[in-house]
Amino acid sequence: MSVVAVYISMASFWSKSYGATLNDRREAVNELENTNQIARRVLGDAHPIAIGSGSHLRNLREDLRAREAPGS
Repeated sequence: MSVVAVYISMASFWSKSYGATLNDRREAVNELENTNQIARRVLGDAHPIAIGSGSHLRNLREDLRAREAPGS
């Protein structure tokens, strides 16, 4: 497993773990943004890891927005 894949897994777990605060989720999104940027730069946009990290990032951002929305 590559270092990038480990970071993706960690960020996904961190944001979805039981009891994760909004700040924990924001930090996970921030870490995955950095990881995704590195993966795309090093591996290329078409690499499966870069594509997967982008997909995870979109999902984490949607989850964070839903949790930050008033009334949630």
